[in-house]
Amino acid sequence: GTYKLQITWEGSPIKKSPWTFIYVAGPPDPTRCHANGTGTQNIVAGNRATFSIYTYDSFGNPVSNCSNNDWDILFEDPTYNEDQTLISCNPQNGVFIVDYYGYKSSKPTWTLKVKYAGASISISPFEVTEVANVIYAPTSKVDLADQTNVYAG
Repeated sequence: GTYKLQITWEGSPIKKSPWTFIYVAGPPDPTRCHANGTGTQNIVAGNRATFSIYTYDSFGNPVSNCSNNDWDILFEDPTYNEDQTLISCNPQNGVFIVDYYGYKSSKPTWTLKVKYAGASISISPFEVTEVANVIYAPTSKVDLADQTNVYAG
């Protein structure tokens, strides 16, 4: 916020008083940051999962800028590719949006870790349920025009 400081000497303002100060939040404190959204709970294999990271400094002030981008997103799924993870920031409020993908649903849950500057944020890690993607028959199309043999298996 913006603050004014007025200094007086024996009841009279000193020269150039008052001064205006603008205070902004400090860098994110991982112990005060938190994430939420469906991507912290579940993911459909092959589809994008999304969640938001809300950042606060060590005094609990919301960090409302996007200049602090030292995030690590670690997803235990062995098919996870860090290069496919997109982290963006809303410049209006400093909320980070994370989009990531997983492709293997061979076990019921995977661990998702969210870190800032190497330290886990509040309530991280998350246990994420990954389910297999499904084929929806009414919108699916099978073209067998070039096939001579079709095997079920």
